Amino acid sequence: MLPYLFVLIALQAFCLYHAYQSRTDQKWYYLIIFIPYLGCFFYLFDAFYHRRAVTPAAEVINQAVNSNYRIEQLEKDVEVTDSATNSLKLADAYLEIGRYAEAAELYNGCRDGFLADDESLKRKLLHAWYLAGQYEKCEALGLELSNTKDFRYSNERVSFAQALQKLGKTDQALIQFEDMNRSFTNYIPRLAFCQFLIAMSKLSSAKALANELATEFEAMKGPEKRLYREMISQVADLQQSLGR
Repeated sequence: MLPYLFVLIALQAFCLYHAYQSRTDQKWYYLIIFIPYLGCFFYLFDAFYHRRAVTPAAEVINQAVNSNYRIEQLEKDVEVTDSATNSLKLADAYLEIGRYAEAAELYNGCRDGFLADDESLKRKLLHAWYLAGQYEKCEALGLELSNTKDFRYSNERVSFAQALQKLGKTDQALIQFEDMNRSFTNYIPRLAFCQFLIAMSKLSSAKALANELATEFEAMKGPEKRLYREMISQVADLQQSLGR
């Protein structure tokens, strides 16, 4: 009986977490909580089969059941050998499950010795600080990285621009987004730019950019379309909300 109860609790926890992250309809919360197995089954079908998500539902369920075990093992590894390698693995795992402040603390703790000037580590830290709501720290690190080529073309730069937006520095955020707005590339930053323009009530500009992205996606071949299908769906939703 206990194994079934454990699976049910893990399954419900995953479905509720995923529903929260996806900002899904409130009805799913009731189904998941009050009709456990069937509610979870229908939610997973809707979220991962009906919407054609990239990760197979069976794999997602397996990850949900084993996520706590994986975290515990990584935490033990850090306790036994407090190395940068182990700390980074744990920080990455924390980031995946939404423990952003703890991930940021670990990333920041690794900025020593041979990793003191590691740019990839700084980009991870910047992103974690943004997700943890530490926008001032995110801004400071973004300014430090702003002149490096790798950061200029990285997705973490979006976190820097969004941190500026959160701090009310919308003109500076706009400069960052405009510099990342390059045709036939930078799809994640450009989609974020659309959302920024909507937040700034620049709906005509947002609509023009969404239409531009949709046109570029239409020109893609099959493999590319499959790679970006989630983003293609998001752009289509934006177009619909803005009025094609």
